[in-house]
Formats: sequence, C-alpha cells, structure tokens
Amino acid sequence: MLGAWRTHAVSVSAIGVVDDRGDGVFDQDISQFGNDFSNATALFEVAGGGSFRTNEFRRVGYPSHIRESRFRFFGTEASMEQLATFALWQDKQGVKDISELLEPKPTMAPDDPSLQHIAPELRAAFTSGSAPVHDRERLPREFDNLHNGHEGSHHFLVDDFVTAVNSRTLPSVNAWVAARYTLPGIIAHESARQGGVRLEIPDFGDAPQ
Repeated sequence: MLGAWRTHAVSVSAIGVVDDRGDGVFDQDISQFGNDFSNATALFEVAGGGSFRTNEFRRVGYPSHIRESRFRFFGTEASMEQLATFALWQDKQGVKDISELLEPKPTMAPDDPSLQHIAPELRAAFTSGSAPVHDRERLPREFDNLHNGHEGSHHFLVDDFVTAVNSRTLPSVNAWVAARYTLPGIIAHESARQGGVRLEIPDFGDAPQ
C-alpha cells in the first residue's frame, strides 16, 4: 500500500481479535511478540493527509491459497478492487475487468519434484510467476524459469538487491523505506495490545542523497 502511494504512515489505531482455539498457533506465552491475536485491523493516518486500512487475518473463511494478499485503492477519480479470482478498475463512467493483467502465470506445475518439501496447499505461493502488468525487461533472462512468489515480486526484489551490491547504490526499497514499511505494523500491534489507542509512528526520514 505504501509503496504504491509513495507516502508514509504517521499514526495508527488497531483492534485485535484474541484467538480462542487453543491449538497453540496464537499463544501469548510462546510468541516472540507476546501475540495472541489471530486477526487484527489497523487504521493508519498518512503524511500529508489521507488514510488506509489493513486487515491481517490468519483465521478467516477465505481462499487464501488462491491469492495471499489483495488490495483495494479508492481514489477521487477512479478505484481498483482486487478479490481472490478477479480484479476491477472503476471510474465515474464504468467498470473494467483487469483480472488478466494482474494474474501471475505459474512457472511450474505444483507437483514438480523440487516442491516436494512444500505442503501442497502452500505451493501456489512458490510458483506464482509474473503477471502481464509486470515489466520484466530489466530482469536477467536466467530468472525466466526460476521459482517466484508473492504475486511475482521475488525476482524484482532479488534483482534490486544484486544491482545495489554491484553498483554500490541504494535500491528502491532501502533501509529507510523498509523502516517506513515495517514500523507501522509494529506500532499497530502495540496499539491493538493497548485496546486500540491511537499511537504515533516514528519516522527516520528519507534515505540520504
């Protein structure tokens, strides 16, 4: 969300749902973060005005094996909504189905021998490939038939990292950007632990020039 919007969060209020299944998956006594929330919702304020909401739902009746993460952007002139099996672009004149543009093409069969150590229900996340909307021109051709995941992002992340090392330049997702991506979730969890109190999110600023 923040990467698409090119902004950063400045405050958050979050509510968590305490898990009651008793199977040890969300156990406050063993969690590194003292977490017993299976589901949580956070409302963020962003710099310069505006807001966004995130749902981190680990216990939910939804086919997450089809698409792990989904986004909905509501703008003043147009909106994009992405669900498990389709996506729509909507403006004040009508609706356009953009599912094909965002659908990653599998790089290999889910029963490929190299995936035998991965649970069958998780294999789609390791074979998601790229979608037509991805511009792969900058990527080495050696990547074309390699494992991919998280809706096709892995190859771009690897290329960013290796390019930064070789050229000794900052990648687009550098330590300062990464802090702006991860700190909101950490502070949101603390807000949920405090019953939804609104908390400020620290900011370490932009990367040095």
